[in-house]
Amino acid sequence: VHDHPVAEPIRWTISVGELIQANGRGRGVNRSAADPLQIDLITDVVLPVTVDELLDWPDLVPTRRDIMASRGVVLDNAADMARCFPDLWESADAARQDRRRSVTNGYYRSLYNSEMSHSSALVIYQPEGAGQKPRRATFDLTLVPDPEPWLAERLGALALCQIETPSDACTVATAERGLRQSAPSPSGNPAARLAVLSERLTVAMQTSLARHGPRLAALSERLRQAATAQTPSRRCDGATNGRQPLEVRDDDRNENDSL
Repeated sequence: VHDHPVAEPIRWTISVGELIQANGRGRGVNRSAADPLQIDLITDVVLPVTVDELLDWPDLVPTRRDIMASRGVVLDNAADMARCFPDLWESADAARQDRRRSVTNGYYRSLYNSEMSHSSALVIYQPEGAGQKPRRATFDLTLVPDPEPWLAERLGALALCQIETPSDACTVATAERGLRQSAPSPSGNPAARLAVLSERLTVAMQTSLARHGPRLAALSERLRQAATAQTPSRRCDGATNGRQPLEVRDDDRNENDSL
């Protein structure tokens, strides 16, 4: 508080009044209990408002895991964390120790559960090599649209990369629920039972495609690339690539060849 009777209103208008005015920018009067407005006051100025929760600044400072999540990726494996984010962890041991002693604070945990989950995907991946095991990761597809090349660029070739988005999980659950509900009744005419069985088969195929579609597509692409790389190029100089040339006998020729 300023001692001068003229300076104090000016100070209050600048340091307090503008903060109070900023709270009204969210138009909380237009909200309801179904969609409440959350206002975060990052200040040490005491305002004439009711505060629901008070946090110290150290509790709001993002951890290295929070910074990793802000880039659209949350890895579980400590060694992969160090390889993918060397600016955050200098070694796998550092990432492992950091993971043990750091707990994501409530502010950023709500970020994971709300903003990230709308476009997130669970990824099960496994780098190639002896002793490698499957690992889990979560990707924000708005920041990293294609997780497989992102992982391969940093970890090398992958033996497994299975991506499951929330929509895929919903499709699988819906299909499985329909499969259970469409069980044929012992009674009824054969045509009706055949129709129910046909529907069950369709639902089972949709379930399988929704669950294994991304993995099958990735495997198909790898097989195509492998087949292209192994296909010998044809040459016009008579080369046989180490094989014996095909010998055509006269009695195998078509009669029209003599014309």
